[in-house]
Amino acid sequence: MLRERRLPSFDAFPPDPWSLAVVKPEPEMADDELGQTETMFALSNGYLGIRGTLDEGRPIHEPGTFLNGFYEYRPINYGEKAYGFPERGQSMLNCPDGLPIKLFVDGEAFDMAAADILAFERRLDFREGVLHRLLEWRTQTGKRFHLHTSRLVSFADRHLAAIEWELTLPEGGADVAIVSDFVERYPLPPVEGDPRIENGADENAIELLEARHAETRSTFLYRTRSSGFVLGCGMDHHLESDSDFAVGRDAESEALVFRSRCAGGTVKLRKYLAYHYGRADEEEVMLARVGATLDEARRTGFRAIRARQEIDMAAFWKRADVEVESSDSRLQQVIRWNLFQLFQASQRAEGHSIGVRGLTGRTYEGHYFWDTEIYAWWRE
Repeated sequence: MLRERRLPSFDAFPPDPWSLAVVKPEPEMADDELGQTETMFALSNGYLGIRGTLDEGRPIHEPGTFLNGFYEYRPINYGEKAYGFPERGQSMLNCPDGLPIKLFVDGEAFDMAAADILAFERRLDFREGVLHRLLEWRTQTGKRFHLHTSRLVSFADRHLAAIEWELTLPEGGADVAIVSDFVERYPLPPVEGDPRIENGADENAIELLEARHAETRSTFLYRTRSSGFVLGCGMDHHLESDSDFAVGRDAESEALVFRSRCAGGTVKLRKYLAYHYGRADEEEVMLARVGATLDEARRTGFRAIRARQEIDMAAFWKRADVEVESSDSRLQQVIRWNLFQLFQASQRAEGHSIGVRGLTGRTYEGHYFWDTEIYAWWRE
């Protein structure tokens, strides 16, 4: 079946040889445009992949946090069975999502789907390997806030993702609450008419075995129902502010909540995410591995993690950049975006192959193809 080719709006994506940016806020996009943007801004290192969804969770087309080779079995349905047909297949699982960071000022929630956005840009910097978002928001009471977020999936530590979240407050300050969460994402339903996505795993594909909360850290241990994997994941935080913040937990979700009466200035929140998985006999050590990754991330700090990311990107571009001379100003941008996709799909995939979609989405359920090297060359 041929699918209609849908090109993004050129007005929303200005040409730039070293980055891909969108200047059209997501609430103004159609659902298919939003899905394209989430894929175009997806980050990966070949082991861990996170789709380019918004921190606040709205608007959203299809969330996704994926681990290369982490799957659950599913039955294969045939119109007519025959001897030797396999009875089960594998579907890549959508892992618990550590992106959510929600902001409340003076009791008003920042919601991209309803907020008065005065300025906006999301930019994937190919030289940094970092996804940035800059916006200015005016509250219902007329206060203006500037928010700058930076997100990366580390090439140095394939188990690590990191977010820096910087809020600049107006004169006079505000009551600020920041809610950082780690949420489960149930498997999404199949897409009607799209043979690349089968039935997938059901919503009971993974079960929570243990959750631990201490100070600014939360860690979780999961087990798949039948494929024999255990998943350890978690988050930790570092907050910088001139104002004192009270730290607590939401009574229902156990999300981490930072609250303060801020007189002004800047609030910086660094959030570190860790993902490890292994076989069932590694259950006892999985949370220890998650803790070690988070410990190292906090010791290193976001600034140094980001600096190392730039070093890894510089080494890649030194050996792999392709420069072209063309009257089409977008051609260089498109070539470098594709090279960047190939790099992040393969850089830390050791022990695994490369899925057809890398780790940017669930299409083809994370499967490898026998002609991976040819497909990767053609695709990129």
